[in-house]
Amino acid sequence: MSIIIFFIIALILPIALSIYIYSKTKLNFSTFIIGFLTFFIPQVLIRLPILYYLTSIGISYSNTFPKQILLALSAGLVEVGADYIAFRFVLKKNTLGNGLIIGLSHGFCENLIIVSLPIILSILNGNFISISYMASFERLFALVAHISFALFAFYAVKHKNLIYLILGILLHGLSDSLIFILSNIYIMESAFALISIASFIAIIYIISKDKNVSKYDDIKLFI
Repeated sequence: MSIIIFFIIALILPIALSIYIYSKTKLNFSTFIIGFLTFFIPQVLIRLPILYYLTSIGISYSNTFPKQILLALSAGLVEVGADYIAFRFVLKKNTLGNGLIIGLSHGFCENLIIVSLPIILSILNGNFISISYMASFERLFALVAHISFALFAFYAVKHKNLIYLILGILLHGLSDSLIFILSNIYIMESAFALISIASFIAIIYIISKDKNVSKYDDIKLFI
């Protein structure tokens, strides 16, 4: 049962939520593809291969605390930075719905390629896989985190204020750095959930208090 719940949260939930948003707006499905690519290109094609290469030649990038923090921040930089580029240069129309979909598809790409694909391949090879409910818990709040960080990038573009981009990168880096700071998995996952929820509440509050709320064509659907 736990593995079914895991795949529902990791793969079905982000697609279902995106379909719901599409059903309530006039957004184009290409936004989901763009969001998928904002994770795939900077992480899968660029950052991770660089890290693997450094490891292969004997260079450790996480053996000291400063390096660990830089490693966590680099993930925030490439992911939230890619979201910013998508909102700034790729998407023709920036609405809250687009911001949500970018975050959902970003999380879907991570769940599919980084998390689920190795599990699926292992199962196909006949290996027994046991997935705890904690893994499903983590994927749920990872999705919330991706949405939150994407919305920070969205708001940075909407208001031409890089402080929101920086905040998104720092919050992403903080959430990724927990694995180095906290050794107890229950405390670590609880802290991650708190950061994810706090980030989401913060950016939604900022957007909802925006005096120029009319800029967001579909804001009333979500706030």
